Amino acid sequence: MVSSSSANVFGILWVVRAFICRVLMVSSLAIASMSAAPQDPPSNTAAQSGDFFSGIVVSFSIGEITVNRKGLGKETAATRTFAIDGSTKVEGAIAAKAHVTVRFVGDEGSARAVHILVR
Repeated sequence: MVSSSSANVFGILWVVRAFICRVLMVSSLAIASMSAAPQDPPSNTAAQSGDFFSGIVVSFSIGEITVNRKGLGKETAATRTFAIDGSTKVEGAIAAKAHVTVRFVGDEGSARAVHILVR
């Protein structure tokens, strides 16, 4: 016959064994999911994050904004025109001669404003 103290020890050992098995199973699942994750970074991070252009608003309309900037010590100014669509987020009121920062995607010929911040 088994005494109550030895039955208690066997019960505790069974609980500890079950706990260790569960910990090992969860650990192996976590390691498997980490190894199955894609390792390649996004191919076009510049298009996702966008580029920035800051300057003074020269002109604006419903569909586009033109911004001019002159860097310190530079003889020539840079002027860029950006398309504005329904997905463009605008913070502030755009006005002529307002200082703005434009986050955009695309190249020189077809730049689309993603976010316009009026300062």
